[in-house]
Amino acid sequence: MSQVPVSVERTISRVERRRFDSGFTLLELLIVIVVLGVLSAVVIFGLGGISSSATVSACNSDAHTVAEAVQIYTHEHGGTFPSALSDLTAGAEPLLQSLPSSPNYAISLDSLNRSVLVTAPMADGTPKLWNDAGACDGASEGSDAVTTTPSVDVTTTTGAVAPTSTTSVPPTTIASTTTTTLPPTTTTLPPTTTTLANVVTVDATSSNAAKGFDELTITNTAVLTSMTVHIYVIETTGLVTSGISDTFPGGAVSTGRESSQGVETYTFTLKPNKTIGARTSNAVGKFTLRPAGRSTSGDSWDISFTANGDSSTQSGGF
Repeated sequence: MSQVPVSVERTISRVERRRFDSGFTLLELLIVIVVLGVLSAVVIFGLGGISSSATVSACNSDAHTVAEAVQIYTHEHGGTFPSALSDLTAGAEPLLQSLPSSPNYAISLDSLNRSVLVTAPMADGTPKLWNDAGACDGASEGSDAVTTTPSVDVTTTTGAVAPTSTTSVPPTTIASTTTTTLPPTTTTLPPTTTTLANVVTVDATSSNAAKGFDELTITNTAVLTSMTVHIYVIETTGLVTSGISDTFPGGAVSTGRESSQGVETYTFTLKPNKTIGARTSNAVGKFTLRPAGRSTSGDSWDISFTANGDSSTQSGGF
């Protein structure tokens, strides 16, 4: 075999060494820059999705916390709805340690309709009931902050709720997402009050005076699309029915009385195509006693209603 001259080998060696010592070419550098640019864009768009989702979750959590505190406040104050959010942080044992605060949404009270409202976004959002579907969706518009809600423990004894903290995230920084599990909520209600699905609360009272009555105080936190209420009064000796009344919205409910098998039935029915917004209403069955005095322990009531597409029934006694 023929051998390569020594001079040729040295020339090849110098060419290879020069090629390796010269570094990256311009084309290789451009390719690296393009790849880094694409990765940066992916990171920025991903971060925007994380921030928006976290803000909406924080809004829903804060609204749920305030609604629970309002419900407990109402029961503890004999059915009186708080006049302002500050009522929830007042007193020696406040229900909330501090009120939620965010630049992307606002939580407020509608004392007239006895409801909790969410406005998202704050700038031009329309107030909605806190438990309406998508009430907090607008909180993600223009959001550049990740909001984390710590664990919440709402009870009628301690009433401690940790404040909501907001952490600003620069546009080019990837923030970690924290998942917080809410502990079980303990709510103590008065003995005569029954709560069903956090939508309708009924308080039953009665009087066995000469002009007596059985009365239901009905509080609904969501819009009712159908409703039927019955008050059953046992026809004891000397009892004469004397009237029926209510404080439901005018023209929305029809009423009636019927006597059958020793029971006087007072009926309150929501008319077709009518609704009842979040509020507190009263349904009263009146009677006269001759002579005065009777036990109302045998009297009873029931209510059937539909809200948010779900139907429920509850009942109790006086």
